[in-house]
Amino acid sequence: MLLHNGFADSTQFDTLIPGLTALGHRVIAPGARGHGRSVNASKPFRQADDLADLLRHLGLRQVVLVGVSMSGMIGVDTAVEHPDLVRALVVSGRGLGEPDLTDPWSAAVAERQHTAPAGGDLPGCLDGFVEWIAGPRRSLEEIDPASRARGAASKRSIRRSWRTSARWRRTP
Repeated sequence: MLLHNGFADSTQFDTLIPGLTALGHRVIAPGARGHGRSVNASKPFRQADDLADLLRHLGLRQVVLVGVSMSGMIGVDTAVEHPDLVRALVVSGRGLGEPDLTDPWSAAVAERQHTAPAGGDLPGCLDGFVEWIAGPRRSLEEIDPASRARGAASKRSIRRSWRTSARWRRTP
């Protein structure tokens, strides 16, 4: 099961899924609540509980979870809290707990990314997400063009799905 990162959706795996299925793997890439085509939350929820509920609904046990960034945390939480559902866990770009934002570059990007939603600035929030991809020592132009194109497509998808969400509307 491929779990997408935050501010993205399952389309980030569009180029990976065909190769995995060609190798004989059954692949599922669900959308996390509030991302892509999935609905936004109308009440408090936990992504790990959503994932466990999905696995049980599909009748799946002992799956391999592959999590990237935000979904790495979801995968770890699911594996710890529901060990009967998880056979293996692959985590990339995520540690345990909250990230250390003592580095000035990281602190500045996180601040921009987290204050943008309060002002209804979805593009600014997504731009902050993209800054993490390049990191502090390279520009976006140094990132593989195909990766940049997939990131741009994810941003467009997110913008479409959240355009009407109250979460991103400016409030007086």
